Amino acid sequence: MPLIFRVIVLSFSATALALSGSIFQHLRSDPACRKGASTYMALIVDAIALPYIIFITVDEYKAPPIGIRPSGQKLRLTLLDLLFIVFDAANLSLAFQALDDPQWVCHQSDICQVRMAICYRQRALAAVLLIALLAWLTTFIVSLLRLAARVVST
Repeated sequence: MPLIFRVIVLSFSATALALSGSIFQHLRSDPACRKGASTYMALIVDAIALPYIIFITVDEYKAPPIGIRPSGQKLRLTLLDLLFIVFDAANLSLAFQALDDPQWVCHQSDICQVRMAICYRQRALAAVLLIALLAWLTTFIVSLLRLAARVVST
C-alpha cells in the first residue's frame, strides 16, 4: 500500500516539475512579466523531492522495517516526509495566490498582458500540487500507522 502512494507522489511531483518548468519557459519570453514564487518553489522542491521519493521507496523495501531501526533513523525519515509535506503545502498556497495576483498574467495589468496558456498551466499546477499534497499526507499517515503498529506489537 505505501508503494502505491509513493508512486502517486512521484508521478504528481514529476508532473508539477514539468508544469512549473513550462510556466517558467513561457514567462522567459516576456521579461516584463515576473515569475511567480510558486514557479520557483515547484522547480526547487520537486527537483529535490523526486530523488528523495525514489530513495525512500527503495529504502522502505530494501532496508530493515522501520520498527526495528534505531530511534534516530526512524525520526529522521519521519521528519523528512513531514518537511516535504510542509514545503508542498506552502507551494500549493503560492500556486493559488499566483492565480489571484493582479500583477500576474492571469489578470490585465499595465505590466503584463493576459496569457491564458500560462493561466491554464498555473491552474493545472495548483491542482497537481493539491493531489500531490494529499498523497504525501496519506503516505505519511500510513508510515506513522506502520510505525505505531510495530511499536505496539513489541
